Amino acid sequence: MLLPHGSCHGKKTMANKKSLGDIVREEVQKPQPPIESVAEMQTTQASSSSPGRKNLTKADLEQMVSELKSTLEEAQDSECTLQEKVMELQAMVQDKDELITELKQNLEQIEALKQELEEAQDTALQLSEANSQLVQELDTLKTAPTTLKPTQPQTRNLPQLVQRPQHSLTQPGGDEDFANNTWLL
Repeated sequence: MLLPHGSCHGKKTMANKKSLGDIVREEVQKPQPPIESVAEMQTTQASSSSPGRKNLTKADLEQMVSELKSTLEEAQDSECTLQEKVMELQAMVQDKDELITELKQNLEQIEALKQELEEAQDTALQLSEANSQLVQELDTLKTAPTTLKPTQPQTRNLPQLVQRPQHSLTQPGGDEDFANNTWLL
């Protein structure tokens, strides 16, 4: 807002006259210092920018105060918004930290299971090899009977019994041959 022409002492150019709105816009575009210093800087700028400001009317001052209050409210709103975003980000970081911890635990469990699986595979391989050897031995034993027949018990060669001649009640010397009726040792 421009000051009325009659309120200035002496001649001032338009470049020296700035409205409060222009000052606020310039301040908003600058990097944001802490809120307490914003109000101090604006009042310092307003009081030192021109000596003609001392002649401001009550309405001009009230308007300045209302603009400063609205600027302060906007700054406070933006601070609240930023604080909410910071809290959301902190919650997200905490969630991600918990997820990372959970994933690390899962990874440890997976590594343990992987080790167990490898051991089981090794055992299965060893059992498979042992089974193959046993199958080979069994096949060898199945084919072996044709070459290695078990011997059947041999009958002992017992001396043949010699039959004794039957003696007749007849006396030797008869028609019968004495050699046939007797046996020799």
